[in-house]
Parts: sequence; structure tokens; C-alpha cells
Amino acid sequence: MNDQTWLKRFAPIWTGQTLSLVGSSLASFGLIWWLTKTTGSAQVLASATLATFIPMILLRPIAGVLVDRWSRKWILVGADAAIALVSLWLAWMFWTGAMEIWHVYVVAIVRSVGEAFHVPAMKASTSLLVPETQLTRLAGLNHTIDGGLKLVGPMLGALAITLLPLHGVMLIDVFTAAFAIAPVLFLAIPQPEQTDRVRSVRFWTNMRETFRYVRAAPGLLVLFGWFALANALGALSYPYLPLYITDYFQGGAYHLAAIQSGNGIGYIVGGLLFVLFAGFRRKTTTIFVAASGQSVGWILLAFSPPETIAFAVAGMCLAGLMNTYVNAPLTPLLQANVPHEIQGRILSLSASFSYVLYPIGVVLGAFLVGRVGIRPILQITSGLLLFTGVLAALPIVRSLEGRLEQLRSSWATRQI
Repeated sequence: MNDQTWLKRFAPIWTGQTLSLVGSSLASFGLIWWLTKTTGSAQVLASATLATFIPMILLRPIAGVLVDRWSRKWILVGADAAIALVSLWLAWMFWTGAMEIWHVYVVAIVRSVGEAFHVPAMKASTSLLVPETQLTRLAGLNHTIDGGLKLVGPMLGALAITLLPLHGVMLIDVFTAAFAIAPVLFLAIPQPEQTDRVRSVRFWTNMRETFRYVRAAPGLLVLFGWFALANALGALSYPYLPLYITDYFQGGAYHLAAIQSGNGIGYIVGGLLFVLFAGFRRKTTTIFVAASGQSVGWILLAFSPPETIAFAVAGMCLAGLMNTYVNAPLTPLLQANVPHEIQGRILSLSASFSYVLYPIGVVLGAFLVGRVGIRPILQITSGLLLFTGVLAALPIVRSLEGRLEQLRSSWATRQI
């Protein structure tokens, strides 16, 4: 793949998607703060979080199969357009004064369905648009951008809801979505060479192939299972950080922005470091060792004194830096070692497995936060994740990358 060729095609698509994420970041901040100030309820925040995650968890295995069967170009366009339309509807609700709590749930569900299709389609397309040697660098760059959004997004969000009515904030999301749709419409998005073979069998046969592939690499099940547990523990407290700010620190929107921006700074630093140094030779070792470091950041947040929010910001900064090394290696690991024609399925299944316990954590978190407060929950969960690094030494985990290489060869000869 010629460097000039792939850059000319991928750069506009990547830039458009990044601009769209900026608009979505502003809209999400505005909605979360509106819910917090309107209700002050952990249950409402929990419900909004569940509306965001449950459709993705349930649909991603199905969406992954369809991503491998359908045109990825039109999946990307359709998902972005649907998300833009519901943001436009939300802007209308705010403008007319008809906005109610349940409208947020509807928007969250539609956006979740769109993301269930968009994310695997984009990731699976990326491995065909970008040379394999650049995938790890791109993962680091994407996490740098995520960090930039976490840094700038909350500050811009706090500024936007100060200067603009909420319908204006929602319209920014609609406007930036157009930048994501336009390049995809006019540029070619490649399909896997064996898409016709995938389409020639029944949908449920594709689904069974996916689970058979994952079972053939037990290390993947361990890896996905750990992500599921870690995300569930995070769900006990993370959705309720706005309440931590208002109740424990007695802060406002800019204090929440400071906490989230500290996390963003860590993402930026971590992403830049990841581009230069992608961690240990085994990506699984990088993931688990970094998870222990991430928990240290959460411990700083959990034990920060109420009069010194700077400790909390520093903790979120460290957590963000280490989060890059936890999450960035997973996607290039799968993109480089899973056959292109089933990447949509495997990437989707990875995301579903990783968040399958998240709704349970959110519900349990709402129950516990309402009774004992968010701070003890933060302290306990951050401590539990501290010893994650020992999983890197498990033989089944250490041999995962070699096993995936074997499976790739076996799939090419249809022996799996």
C-alpha cells in the first residue's frame, strides 16, 4: 500500500470523524450537566448510562456480522446520519421548551444503536485503509485525540452551556456530523476480498463461526473477561462523578470540567508516549501492567481531601495516561491478527464482552451510592484493580498472540 495513497484517502475520513467527536463531546457534556442539575439523582444518571450501553452490548455481536456482510461505507453514513438526526430533534425539544427527561433516554438509545454499527465498521475498515505497520501508531494517535477531547471537550462544554442555550449546543453536534459524513460519501471504503464468501452462508452460520473462533483462542476469553470485570467495577462509580463533584467537593460545572480535563491531559500524554513507545513486546503484558498503574490514579481521586481538588485532577491525569496503555493495544492486536473478512465480528464481540457486566455495575452503583455515598465505592474499586498486573504472567495470556497467528493461518485454509 503506497503511503501517499492511503494517507490521501484515510486522512479526510479520520479528520471528519474527529470533528464529529468534538461536537458529540459538547452535546454529551451539556446533557449530563442538564440531567445533574435538573434531577440531582443517581438513579437518573444510571438510567441514562444504561440507555447508552445496553443497546450496544446486545446489538454489537449482530452488528458485527452485518458489518462483515454489508457495505461498510453505507453503514458509516447511515449511523452518522441517524445520530445527527436525533441530535437535531433534541435541539428542537430544547428550543420549544418541550424537553423532558425521557427524551434523553430516547436519544441515548438511538446513539447507542448507531455506535454499535459505526465503531466496528470504522475499525474494520481502518485495517484495510492503513498499512499494518502503522496500526499501532494510529491507535496511539487516536488515544491522543481522545485525550484532547477529554481535555478540551469539558472546558468547551462548560463554556458552551454558559454562552449558548442548550439547543445551540445540540446544533453544534449536528453541524460537525456533516464533516464525518461528507468524506465517506465521496471516498472509496474497501471491502474484504472474501466478503462474497461470508455472504454466501447464512447469518447464524457467521455468528457461530465467530464464537468458534474466539473459543479456539482461550486467552481472548481471559482478556475479554478481565475487561468485563474492570469495566463493571468502574461502572460502580464513574457514572456518578458529577455527584462526587457536587456533593463531596461542593463544586460546579467547571470543577467537573477540571476533573475530566485532567483525565484528558493524561490521555494526550499517554497517546503521544504510545506512538513513541508502544509498551512491552507482548501487548497483553502492556495491558495488565498498565491497569495496575491506572488504579493508582483512581486511588488518588478516591482519597483526595475535599478542599484540594488538585489531587483528584492529578489522579485522573495518571489514570488517563495509563488508560491509553490499557486500551490502545487491543484494537491493533485484533486488526493485525484476525482475518479481514471477520474483523467486524471479532471487534464487535470484543466490545460486547468487555461491557457485558457494565449495566450490572451501573445498577449496583446507583444502589450503593444512594446508601453509602460515592467516595467509599471509589476507594474499594480502585484498590481491587491494583493487583491486575499479575494476570500478565498467566501462560494462557502470554501465548495469546502466537495462538492468534496460528488461527489466522487456519482460517485461510478453512480449518476452523
